[in-house]
Amino acid sequence: MSPPDQTSLPGEGLRRLAPFDQADPAPIAEDRQVTGEFSGLTLQSVFQPIFSPAHGRAVGYEALVRAQGPGNLPVSPVDLFQMPKNANEDCLLDCVCRSVHLSNFIAQQHHHGWLFLNVNPMAVLEGNRYTAFFRDLLVKHQFPANRVVVEILEHNARDEDVLARSIDYYRSLGCLIAIDDFGAGESNFERIWRFKPEIVKLDRSIIVQAATNPTVRRTLPSMVALLHQSGCLALAEGVQTEREAMIAMASDVDLVQGFYFARPDRTILDPAAYAEHFTSLWSYFKAAWTSEREQQQIGVAEYVHALDHAGSGLERGKPLREAAWQFLELPRCERVYLLDWQGVQNSDTIKALRLGPYDPRFEPIAESLGADWSRRDYFQAAIANPRKVHVSAPYLSASSPIQCITLSIAVLVNGETRVLCGDIHWAER
Repeated sequence: MSPPDQTSLPGEGLRRLAPFDQADPAPIAEDRQVTGEFSGLTLQSVFQPIFSPAHGRAVGYEALVRAQGPGNLPVSPVDLFQMPKNANEDCLLDCVCRSVHLSNFIAQQHHHGWLFLNVNPMAVLEGNRYTAFFRDLLVKHQFPANRVVVEILEHNARDEDVLARSIDYYRSLGCLIAIDDFGAGESNFERIWRFKPEIVKLDRSIIVQAATNPTVRRTLPSMVALLHQSGCLALAEGVQTEREAMIAMASDVDLVQGFYFARPDRTILDPAAYAEHFTSLWSYFKAAWTSEREQQQIGVAEYVHALDHAGSGLERGKPLREAAWQFLELPRCERVYLLDWQGVQNSDTIKALRLGPYDPRFEPIAESLGADWSRRDYFQAAIANPRKVHVSAPYLSASSPIQCITLSIAVLVNGETRVLCGDIHWAER
């Protein structure tokens, strides 16, 4: 049986987990904050853990600045980064933040995780003029550059050549590169392929949309797979609910970050503080995944039986329409057709009896006689295991653009191998 429908979410209707943020993480060092100053403000560090679900522990920490004005009144990061009046002040603020974050991170360094640092776009665009400061800072603290992940906000960098030189500089130091907020604004894969970041942080908007939009939820695993094929680890940021955590795990992301797992804090938690939570999360996820797979099997059982019956009829010499009449009368059936042993459709497509004419907008692709479907998984699975009905994962049909599942079975017709295929409509849920 193929994996369950990626448009639905494992775990619906099952028991709910206790929220991660109810845990009592143990800090690994006393709070010994180093502070900085900028324009009369006091700057401090907080760190938000970044987890690897597969490892069940924190593997990195994003450093975030917190600013206070006179009377300890908080100043938002947005307001803070709007304060610089020119490029020099932009870079000065960036240098102060990085110095404070690195000092506070090292003070609590009883772990081996990455330090994620947001680099001010102006400092990046100024290139090597200001980045020498960071090289000297790492040398001063004897902190290995390979422990630093430099986060780049791609939509703030408009000069691609200058950005490329800056990325090359940080990479020459030994730092890792992360593209931040991917999927927001004008971000695209062209920059991923050009700059080859080690980590891509998926913008929270993607997870939010995936929680309510089946199309986005179905697309997300393919986006993650394309990032993997491009040589990047995928990080889902802004995960705030159990549902979003399930979506991230179902999409095969490598890393997760968000309030559901842990909020930013002045002290760094023990990397293994949430080990039991991840054990529970994986148990919950696997149980939900199994439940979803079983639901799909139940949902297609009568279709599997009807296609198997049709295959037997073909082997006894019945014509396709007569052999497959039971399948064609089922409520979600779309069509049946035959492929030869090379995957080429050698029969007309027979539509379900309940269907009217094809959508005229897609008339040029409606007729499939002679089409080559050899690359399709449903054909390859059937050929590899004859006389067994196989069920594909949901996909977009090329004959009439709907989400469908294809059932297939390889049978002998007049001594030659044929693959009987039946498409059923798989509505978004």
